[in-house]
Amino acid sequence: MLISFWSPKGGTTCTTTAFVTAVRLSKQASVTLTSTDPYMIPDLCAIAGMGANLTDDASPVEVAPNLWIATPDTWPVPEHEHTILDLGTYATAHDDAALVMVTTASYLALRRAVHHPLTLRSRGFVLFDEPGHSINGMEAADVLSIPKLVRSPHRAAVARAVDAGILGVRLPTYSTRLAATILTKLGMEVAPDPLVTED
Repeated sequence: MLISFWSPKGGTTCTTTAFVTAVRLSKQASVTLTSTDPYMIPDLCAIAGMGANLTDDASPVEVAPNLWIATPDTWPVPEHEHTILDLGTYATAHDDAALVMVTTASYLALRRAVHHPLTLRSRGFVLFDEPGHSINGMEAADVLSIPKLVRSPHRAAVARAVDAGILGVRLPTYSTRLAATILTKLGMEVAPDPLVTED
């Protein structure tokens, strides 16, 4: 399965959401994580705790059991069961992809989303709350005309794990549940994951 995460506006944790979903899915299947934007590959490598970036022609690198990071030139990997794309704001969709929008409840983000051609092609959206915004999940769904997959506050534990470069090896429980919810809403069967840590 090909799952593509995209965002109408930067700074909505799209990359982190793609990464935690890939980590969660890798608990039960082989996963390639990549981006169509080569400038996003260093971000994925940093979150995974890698000390160096991949060169354009590098082979996919296993950063955790069953999880590989690949450059735009080296995917799809036929032997891997799933691919997760971090499109960011440079969203160019593949016809066979399950598109997932990642956004905040801000007016500017939703305004861009309403006019974006990928919005109505998306299976749904992940909504991250930000302090001070009054728009709720139901209102966002009404504006976007697509289903809300999950609504989430920003979590300090996730930010700390990203900053420390350990998100790939020590996924907070909340992130595991968030990713499992996304995958379930996309119609996938998610196996129980005993290797989770407390927030």
